[in-house]
Amino acid sequence: MSLRIFIIILAVVSLAFCVRAADMGLSVEAQESLRLGHQQSVLQMPELMNEKWPVIPVKVSPLPGPQLLFSDMPEYIGQSNGITMMQDVLAGTYRLYIYHVPGSKDSAKTISAVVENLGTQPLEVRFLHAAFPPPGVDYAAMGVAGLMEFFTNSTLPRPLLIAPHACAALDPRLDETIGADPQLIHAFYEFQVSQPARIAVLQRNTNQSSTNIFDTLPILPRQLPGRKLSGAGRGVFPTADLAVVNQPGTVLDTAEGVQRLVLADGRRDPWVKGTDGLAGNMEVTNKGSYGVVYRIRLAYTSSDGRGWALLVGAGGRRRGGETRPMAALKVSDGVWNGGWIGLAGPRPQVKERGAAALVQEFAPPAGGGTNFVEIIYSPPGGSSLPTPIFFAPFKR
Repeated sequence: MSLRIFIIILAVVSLAFCVRAADMGLSVEAQESLRLGHQQSVLQMPELMNEKWPVIPVKVSPLPGPQLLFSDMPEYIGQSNGITMMQDVLAGTYRLYIYHVPGSKDSAKTISAVVENLGTQPLEVRFLHAAFPPPGVDYAAMGVAGLMEFFTNSTLPRPLLIAPHACAALDPRLDETIGADPQLIHAFYEFQVSQPARIAVLQRNTNQSSTNIFDTLPILPRQLPGRKLSGAGRGVFPTADLAVVNQPGTVLDTAEGVQRLVLADGRRDPWVKGTDGLAGNMEVTNKGSYGVVYRIRLAYTSSDGRGWALLVGAGGRRRGGETRPMAALKVSDGVWNGGWIGLAGPRPQVKERGAAALVQEFAPPAGGGTNFVEIIYSPPGGSSLPTPIFFAPFKR
């Protein structure tokens, strides 16, 4: 091969690389969609929805915070009345996540939560956050609505004062609600207990009293006889808050093209572990890290002068997964005002994959420096995890 031909080939390869770097691998149409988009625009960008894009190297670490009490196994309870989750706890702060489909189409049931005072003094229960969206059949939308209510609603259940060795319903609204398959009962609370207590989630007949029947209900197994295993898990999980930062020595740079933030996939980000008090304190996994709160702080720069677009895609590698972006997250200020954003549009009539919601844009840091994007995120119930979160460089 002559030197001239080699130089020509090298120039062509270099040009192709530069073109790819300049358009970050996205089509002209996708880039135009980003330029024309506004906050919460849902864009059709099927080229984003694959796993070819590099994963952002991050460090995930536990943060001090509440322990998580999780009740989602069995998810579909059918007609079996009983205790679905029960844990004895010490004084402290707890986050309770309830996710069950009760009864059957022919017979409604009530899902409730009770708190029993195990101490010798009155037990005080004070709420920090609470969410109880109405029962429904759009599970993914309910998961997002529950998170938005949990993080932003200032209306909380009244504090409880429970006499020694007595018990009370945690939330009267939940205790008075009736539901039947395929309706989902989804509730999410964070509260403080002043001394040792027993916290339980149960299913009962609609004409029964949760506090009167609590001591007589059987313990339900993780898998009901004759039924498929359902649900993401149950038990107590000591780690409920996680910090996410760049791996040491790394920073997001627009010159490196589109990158993905992968959380709660069970592989790159392992699901949280706990124990199930109803199963002899066996080690269990929360398959999806539902109820866990991620506090994300990522450093970013722009060595090529482009800005960043933050997008949330439609998750679901499994068949039948969501084809609409589903997430609840708080994002820092950028081109638009920051704050809490709930992404849960109506179910699409045509289930085409490739939808992505534009959440925020960030201008290039001044003087080639480094800025930070901060996000609070929790995996929404009913979603096909992991939720794709993309950082895509582009120019206005």
